[in-house]
Amino acid sequence: MSKDASRVPNLKYSRAAAMERRVKKEWEAKGYIAARSAGSHSPFDVYAVQPTGNETKHVVKVRGVEYVTFVTPVVGFAIQCKRYRTK
Repeated sequence: MSKDASRVPNLKYSRAAAMERRVKKEWEAKGYIAARSAGSHSPFDVYAVQPTGNETKHVVKVRGVEYVTFVTPVVGFAIQCKRYRTK
């Protein structure tokens, strides 16, 4: 395989990635915190969450070590992006 052939972009991946980026931006425009899961490593392509309440502090002690976590209730969406041809 020549060097030029290995640099040809995968059009399906490029189109899918562009769609995922558009979907992510749309959710961010609605006020959500959105993240793209690139590379098909999870069942969903985009995750979007929006805080819905006040943050609460939780202190957990494990083997003598205190861990502090902050929990915020959220509304979340897991989105799978698909392209369909319309007739």
